[in-house]
Parts: sequence; C-alpha cells; structure tokens
Amino acid sequence: MKKTIFRNINVLIVTALLICSVISTYIFSRLTFNNNVNNMLYSLQLVDYSIDYEQDLRVQIDLVNEKTLESDSRMTVISLDGQVIADSSVDDLQENHLDRKEVREAIHEGVGKEVRYSSTIHKNMLYVAYLSEHNVIIRLSVPYSGLTDYLKMAIPGIGISIIISLGLSVLFSRYIAKKVSEPLEEISLQLLSIEENDPVFKKHTYEYTELNNIASVTDRLANKINQTIASLKREKNKVHYILDNMQEGMIVVDEDNSVILINHAANLMFNCEGVDKGLPIESYIQERKILKRIKSQNVYETFHLGDKYFSIHKAKIDSGVFKNSTIVLFLDVTPEEMAMKMKQMFFSNASHELKTPLTSIQGYAELLNQHLINDEVQKDEFVHRILKETRNMTRLINDILVISKLENHQTIPDIQLLHLNLIIEDIFHTLSPMANDRGIHLICHSENVDFYGDLEQMNQLFTNLLSNSIKYGRDGGWVSVKFNLETDSLKIIVEDNGIGIPKEDIPHLTERFYRVDKGRTKAIEGTGLGLAIVKHIVQLYEGDLKIESVLGIGTKTTIYLKNMKKDVL
Repeated sequence: MKKTIFRNINVLIVTALLICSVISTYIFSRLTFNNNVNNMLYSLQLVDYSIDYEQDLRVQIDLVNEKTLESDSRMTVISLDGQVIADSSVDDLQENHLDRKEVREAIHEGVGKEVRYSSTIHKNMLYVAYLSEHNVIIRLSVPYSGLTDYLKMAIPGIGISIIISLGLSVLFSRYIAKKVSEPLEEISLQLLSIEENDPVFKKHTYEYTELNNIASVTDRLANKINQTIASLKREKNKVHYILDNMQEGMIVVDEDNSVILINHAANLMFNCEGVDKGLPIESYIQERKILKRIKSQNVYETFHLGDKYFSIHKAKIDSGVFKNSTIVLFLDVTPEEMAMKMKQMFFSNASHELKTPLTSIQGYAELLNQHLINDEVQKDEFVHRILKETRNMTRLINDILVISKLENHQTIPDIQLLHLNLIIEDIFHTLSPMANDRGIHLICHSENVDFYGDLEQMNQLFTNLLSNSIKYGRDGGWVSVKFNLETDSLKIIVEDNGIGIPKEDIPHLTERFYRVDKGRTKAIEGTGLGLAIVKHIVQLYEGDLKIESVLGIGTKTTIYLKNMKKDVL
C-alpha cells in the first residue's frame, strides 16, 4: 500500500507539472506572439511616420530595414489593390498580395497579422500589416517559429522545476504514505493478532479523522471478535473437559470408519494414546470382536474383554460438522454385571440355604404324618429338629431382609446416645449359653463409653462379631471386646484366640454366604451373612473394617465408626 500511495502521488505531481508546463508554455507563447505583434506594429507606425512617400520607397525601407531591423526581417509596401510597391528583400516582386490574410485584415480593420511559411525566403514568418494614412499597406515580417522558440527558452527552466518538484514530491509522498499506511498497518496487525492464542487489541489515536473512524470501528469489531473467540475457547474447553473426564470411552467415526474424534477414556481403554486422528478405526482397536460390533448396524451390544464387561451404544449424526458420522460410546458395565452375578449367586445361595432345612423339615413331617414313628421320644426328637430348622430358616430370612434394607438404603436409623457397656452386657447375657457350652470366657475391656448411633444396628454389629468369635473359637478360650472414642469416631476391637482364618480367605469374609471351610464348618450353625451385615453397617457409618488372623492363634477385627452426633445418616 505504501508503494502504491508513493507511486500515485508522484504520478499525480508529475502529471500536474506537465499539464502546468504545457499550459504555461502555451500562454507565454501567446503572450510572446502578441508582444511581437505589438512591437512590430509600433515599428511599422514609426516607419510610416519617418518615410517620405514622395521619394523612392525602396531606398527608404532598405535603409530602415538595415539600420533598425534584424537582417532576416522583411518590410514590404503594398498598394490597396495588392500590388507590391517596394520590398526590402526582393527587387521585382510581381505577385499580387491581396489574397494575403494580413493584407485583407489591414484593409478592413487597419491592422492584420498572420503566421505562415514564406515560399520566397523559405521560412515560417510572422506577418504584421498596417494601413497607413497614405492609402498604402506597410507590412513587416520576421522569422517566427512560434512555440518552438519559446520551448527552447522554457525547457531548461521547466526541466529544473520538474526535478526540484520531483524531489520535493518524493519526500512529501513518502511522508504522506507513511502517515496513511502506518495506522492501517497497525490496524491490520491488530486483526492478525486474532490468530494468536491470547490476542490483545489496543486502540490508537491518529492524526486523520477518517483513520480514527476506521480504528474505532476496527476496535469494536476486534473486541467483539475477541469476546467471541474467548467464548468459543470457553465452550471448547468445556467440551474437552467433559470429553476428557468422561468415564465412558467415546469415538466418532465417519462414513469410511476413520476416526474423527476420540476421548481420553477411549485412549486408555484401547491403549492407543498418541495415535493421530483421521486414521482407520483398525489403527486404534485391534480386537476383532469390538471392530465387528462397531461396524454392525446394531445400536446397542454388550461384550466382555478379559475380566471386564462393556456395552456399545451407537448413534448416527444427521447434521452439523460431524454430519453422516457415527458416535460410538463404550461403557464399562463391569460393576453392573458383577452386581448381577452377585445377585444371581445370592439367590442361588439363598435358595440352597433354604432348601436344606426345608428338605429336612419335609422329611420329618412326612414321617410323622404317615405315623411310621411310634416311639414318643423319637417323635419329640423329630419335632425338636423341625423347630430347630424353622428357627434357622427364620434367622436366614431375617438376615436376608436386613442386608437387603442396608444395601438399598431402606433403613432410617434412629440416632440416639448409646451406652455401649450396657449393650455389650446385654449381648454377653444372650451369648453366654453358647459360650459356656464350650468354656469360652467373654471379656469387655472398656467402661462408660457413650456413642451416637442406632441401637438395633449396634446390636446387630456386636452380636455378629461376638457370635462368630464364639462359633470359631477354641474350647476353653476367650473372646474380648474393647472400644474407645478417638476424635469423632469410635474404635472397636473384637479379638479371640480361636482357630484362625487362612490368609487367602480373609478378603472374602464379608461376602454373602461365604464360609472358610464348608466341610469343617458345616456343623456350626449360621446363615453366612453375619459379616456381610457388619460390612454394610460400617459403610453406613462411613467407617472402616479390618480383619487380621493367624491360623491356630486367633482373629482380630478392628472397626472404626463415625460418631453420628451431628450428622443424620
């Protein structure tokens, strides 16, 4: 732009100079012409006044021409009928001059003039004719080149003027070009800064009002663009944040099954971090069963990969930048599948646990019903066994209901201040017959500890822990319980010197219906849900459960429960 302004200004100035030079040259040539005509007319009037028309005119005009005029000038005396009376250059000129323009003008107007080529002396001549009072026309002619003569004098001056003007115009045009282009360059740089990561727009004040108007409009547009860019960046960051923090893997593929977009979860899921976008789906996923499901027409499918389960959801995009593309969503449904399997296993185990006592009850009842047993003692034994199995079934069903409520958060705790020593004393009283049968001593190491919680849940927790320790304890051994408050939590330790638990079984103890050694513990009564209930109660109180055991030495269970004094479960 600067070069264009510079060039245009110089061209304009040179053109103006040339036009001015031509006009001035023409004007000055006309002035020179008129001045020559006036001078020649003045000379003719002097000659008319000085010569004697009674004497020889040829001699007089030759003398005047020689003494006062240029050597190449010519004076002629012409009669009113066009005949040459005397001529300073030609001795005998017979040609009639009445058709000459200057002669006709002189006859009619008193003065005549014309520029033309003279065939007599072979030059361009300026002719001026004057009508004398003596009824003759006196004509003076001098060589005249017109504009050419003036140009010879004017060209050096014009040339010097053009050179000086060009020099000044160069400086002036550079100054103007700089003054005009620099603001525009600043404005363009402001707009180009949009491409930067953090564009900054600064408004400047310029010398010219028009540029300030452009700058103001540009500044408003730039700020609007900046706001739009910032808004788009925020939206883009939101989308990237959502995509990168999704637990689900997401891939967008085009019609050719080339990947347009893949999020962080999908990269981790298929171990394809760092693979460029735009490549075929096979570059990201090598597992054939997954590729087959991605390319199928089904919108929903499930599959397992290793020890994990996934579901695939597909949706076609009908508009926007991803038009005709497909969104493929990968959901890790392992927890749901495992929960389903656990539920199935739970129902299977519950059915098995219920089937055994029901079968026993049915057998005893059929024998009694068919009157096949006549011995009254044996009949009483059968009735006793039926009642025992019924009680076992009742405990099992009650435990199933408890654990179901805990899992589904259907229990509304009744939070109150509990005196734990009284609770333990009551539980010891209940479990004493079982402990005394095996000579196991029940010991409490704590006194006067109060805790905010639900009475029924605390009873269930301590009863399950202590009854397990008694069931699997050593004959003549001991079971101890200790609890104390630590900041905002209750620490409970239940310990025994029983048979112990194998290390590999410890992680599974809180699973429903899990038994360490089914063959060895078959004779021990229990539902297999005690520690599962304990685990859910601990979770309800935002606590922690830790079981430590050594075979042949004993087991230690440590529990931390949050004090619910200021909280509602």
